[in-house]
Amino acid sequence: MVYQYHGESRDIGKTRKTALYSSWKQTTIRRILDNRVYLGELVQFKRKKVNYKSKKRINVPEEERYICKNTHEPIIDEESFNTVQQILKKNKSFKGTKHDYLFKGLLYCAECGARLNITYSNYALKKYGEYRYTTICYSYSRLYSDICTRHSNSIFELESVLINHIKSVCSRYINETLQNELVSIAKRKKLEELKQVNNEKRLESLEQKITDIGLYIKNLYMDKVKGVVSENDYISLVADFTKDRDNLIKEKEELIQIIQNEKPIKDETAKIQKLAKEFLSLEKPTKQLLNELIEKITISENKEINIYFKFNELNDMKKENKKIA
Repeated sequence: MVYQYHGESRDIGKTRKTALYSSWKQTTIRRILDNRVYLGELVQFKRKKVNYKSKKRINVPEEERYICKNTHEPIIDEESFNTVQQILKKNKSFKGTKHDYLFKGLLYCAECGARLNITYSNYALKKYGEYRYTTICYSYSRLYSDICTRHSNSIFELESVLINHIKSVCSRYINETLQNELVSIAKRKKLEELKQVNNEKRLESLEQKITDIGLYIKNLYMDKVKGVVSENDYISLVADFTKDRDNLIKEKEELIQIIQNEKPIKDETAKIQKLAKEFLSLEKPTKQLLNELIEKITISENKEINIYFKFNELNDMKKENKKIA
């Protein structure tokens, strides 16, 4: 996806990333508001080494720092500066949170690609008597720009919609795909198992032949030493045996590669069945199960949800994207 900017075509992903780093973040503005240099002061001894043996440095508490006053002309008076500090301490009505919610790490903004975090407001606590957790786009929450929008959704409602949607996909996979094609799947599985058994038997046969040739060469050498076989016959026979052994080793390596490539296909089908059935059996899934099933979930500003499963078989079961009511 590209867009025009001052007559040039630029990749929108790179531009957004550049904008994220070039925009003024909340932390940048907070550092400016906290900086005593604008009072005409210099603060020293902000950091110190843990000890003389270590290069690690730690922050020094504010009360232990050295403040040199009147080092240069101030651009703000002390009363205004202190007023700002008081406002900053009180201004905690809207916070980020480390709440360990069910879909943590899986939610992303459909528009800008940033992670969707969870926030809460003290206003909800005052009005409803409890915190109301909602999603918020990282780009919107951290940057003073129009890069993205809020993407606010109730986490309680969102989890309910997502769980129902995933259950629907898993149920469709189990019922429509597996049960309706039970006979063909059973036949295919039987053929795969038979092929696997044949390949393993062939592998055992090859290994035995390679071992036998090694014994033939060893016995041939003993016959040469005893004078039963001439030097010329020995060299000719060893060359033939060695060539046969090399061909068998090559065939063995190719067969091992075939066997190894077949196993993941069979194992993945069983894994999807197991995960889908486990999800359907739980009233509320675990985070571990969700991370085994899902790559990521995107949510747009108009509340459209798109779930990206880690298995193409489950992605094929999605009839349409869901929307949060």
